[in-house]
Amino acid sequence: MNEILPGVYRFSKGKNSRSHCYLLVRPQGNLLICQANQGSSVVDFLDEVEGLGGITQQFVPHRWEAASRGRLHELLYERFGCTLSFHERDRKRIEKKTECPVSEFGDEGLELGGDFHAIDMGHTVFHWSYRGKHFLFPGHAVKGHDEEWRVQMDPLLDRSSQLARLLELPVDYLLPGHTSPDDDDYHTFTDRSLKAYHQAIRESLTPAEKSIYIRLRLGERVEAEPLSTGTSSLFTNYVTTHLNTLIEELGLFAIHRMPGGAAGKIDILLNSLELADTFFFCGFRREFGPQHKFWDVLRQYVEEGGTLFISDAHRQVNPRWIAGGQTFPEIAVWGHPTEDPGKELTICEGHPATGDAPGEARFESSLYDGGSLEPGDQGAVLARNASGRPVAVAGEVGKGRVVFGCFFFHTLRDPAQGTKRQLLQGIFRWLAK
Repeated sequence: MNEILPGVYRFSKGKNSRSHCYLLVRPQGNLLICQANQGSSVVDFLDEVEGLGGITQQFVPHRWEAASRGRLHELLYERFGCTLSFHERDRKRIEKKTECPVSEFGDEGLELGGDFHAIDMGHTVFHWSYRGKHFLFPGHAVKGHDEEWRVQMDPLLDRSSQLARLLELPVDYLLPGHTSPDDDDYHTFTDRSLKAYHQAIRESLTPAEKSIYIRLRLGERVEAEPLSTGTSSLFTNYVTTHLNTLIEELGLFAIHRMPGGAAGKIDILLNSLELADTFFFCGFRREFGPQHKFWDVLRQYVEEGGTLFISDAHRQVNPRWIAGGQTFPEIAVWGHPTEDPGKELTICEGHPATGDAPGEARFESSLYDGGSLEPGDQGAVLARNASGRPVAVAGEVGKGRVVFGCFFFHTLRDPAQGTKRQLLQGIFRWLAK
């Protein structure tokens, strides 16, 4: 618990990627902006918080930030009587995470005491004025530093009037919801950074051509013709900034994110497959029975020349892949793990999908959880775990190619570097051919 600015106390959680809650100490009643969805160290300082006047109301900017562990919101309510406030759109999801009594606000946002504003952009931004200083708590909605700023609002919602309010509100400090080790604790606006911040808002107010992602999400059917750019189209349910950079460095793909991830509507999923030259599934979660047409469509997609990378880092891979998704048995099928071999993996030489990674080179994947594969008679093993079990297998099916992977990485927790980076780029190069 640190008073990082007058009246602003911060509680943090995590070692590398850190999530932050902020306590605003104000005469009209203290407010907590909670952006630590895995719990927060605020529970370690309840006596100190009570000494500062307790908490009158707690807020989350989006359903993602509602705490999913440790009964954080309930504990705060039991101690201080503070309800949990959020946009009404998020009620169903948040009520699944917490039994804390709640209060809601609508698209118009919320104003408390003339000094505190909740502004909805599909993700709530909070603004507080205190002793002549002005604080912005943007969560994921506003990111940047100095001359580089990005404003993100839900593209399916008309939030231009709320976004325009940010131009009217003075701001001295931006306090992020999440930081990495290289990030500043907060941003103090200068004339230059304030100008760039305002420019980013104005640009976001200008209607832009709808992206493929938005068109799919709106339920439009997208034909392949608009994607004819000379670059292969890679569709995926999961691309972090780090992975995006890794793929973009190859210069082989135009990357498109699939709405709803791999748990989205079947028509969106099938339309995405029609548009994709390469499809990258990570952590498949879609409800498909063993006889669902999707498995036949997926098989046909590859046989006709599509390429596919299927990755799942969970020790017990999704049972749906085992029950219905053993679609390429000649390449590999998911195994049933019986051991915990550790995090160290080893490259197997002899296949071009390993790229520049040298044979027998070792690397560690902190998110690897012991999963393994059973190679088919046409599958080549790319990497093994410490017990010798295959964790990555590649092969050709008809005119197309498939890679199975049981390891993965996270932007901050497990960045792809060294041998692991060479392997991943080797996989995407091989899929692009």
